[in-house]
Amino acid sequence: MSLKKWIVAFALGFVAFLVLPQQASAASGAEFTIRNVYSEEQTDPEAGFFAYQPIPDHDYTINTMVENLNRNETLDFEARLLTATTQDQGGISYLPAKTPRDKSLKLALPDMLKDQAVIQKFSIAPGQKQVLTYHVHTPKEPIKGTILGSVHVKRLNKSDTSKQMMALNNKFSMTIPVIFKGEMADTLLPELHLTKVQLQAVGGLPQLTATVHNSQPVMFGEIYLTTKLFKKGQDTPILTQRDKNLKMAPNSTMNYIMTTNNKTLAPGRYTLKMTVVSGAETFHLQKSFTIKATDEKEITKQLVKDNRHSGLFWLLLGVGLTLGIGLLIFLIRRRKNKA
Repeated sequence: MSLKKWIVAFALGFVAFLVLPQQASAASGAEFTIRNVYSEEQTDPEAGFFAYQPIPDHDYTINTMVENLNRNETLDFEARLLTATTQDQGGISYLPAKTPRDKSLKLALPDMLKDQAVIQKFSIAPGQKQVLTYHVHTPKEPIKGTILGSVHVKRLNKSDTSKQMMALNNKFSMTIPVIFKGEMADTLLPELHLTKVQLQAVGGLPQLTATVHNSQPVMFGEIYLTTKLFKKGQDTPILTQRDKNLKMAPNSTMNYIMTTNNKTLAPGRYTLKMTVVSGAETFHLQKSFTIKATDEKEITKQLVKDNRHSGLFWLLLGVGLTLGIGLLIFLIRRRKNKA
């Protein structure tokens, strides 16, 4: 291999090592798999997830096969029955959420557990399988709308309890969605509210965060979203943003990010207008808000701090690359001289 190719390969590898350590570690393998074990109540055996049409006052068994692919080591696991949430920028999450339960959610999947804990911990011997079982019982009254959640299985680590290793273990998890489609599930409409708009600094960039709340037990997707920002008293938007193929879970909140062209907004009164289109339905949302001088000053201060940290990172990265390439050239030349 030529010296030039050596340098390019080393540089790319060095950048990947610095920037993507978690991804590389996670890719080494979770060493387990999970799959559905369908019951007679499953409405669609080809769905790839648990799907039921709930009968009032009825028992359902949700079985998941967990297999330890490691042939030499017993693996420990933690399973949870979860409620689905909406990700920032529109997407349905079946992972554990850090946000509190939505106040509009009257009945969640974990609420229907029958004399059983939400969290289950278990161990599987090398190369063996085990069925994880959750027993749920529907209420006597018919379920309105959709109940959406998941079976979440995470591999635990025995030897390291550090924060870094705990974050890594979160990568070693798998989920299977669970859906109960009750009465009016296909006809009930979302009820959307634009509850809050605020200016924030994230990752060294200013942005507007618009909080959209769906207060109905309705899952909907194929959302086309148009967002416009107006200064008070003006009819022409100063910012316009469009997104498509967004999704929202039942009774959940989406924090939608609107970019500001890398510029903070001046103090004053603003109005944010959103047009949400899903299928044949269109929703018009609007929220007026104020950016105070103190808010703008704090955002600018945070942006300076974030950019300073970002600049330090790239400086250290450049120094590391320079030293690494210099060392590589030295080793290659010494090898040639010996030859």
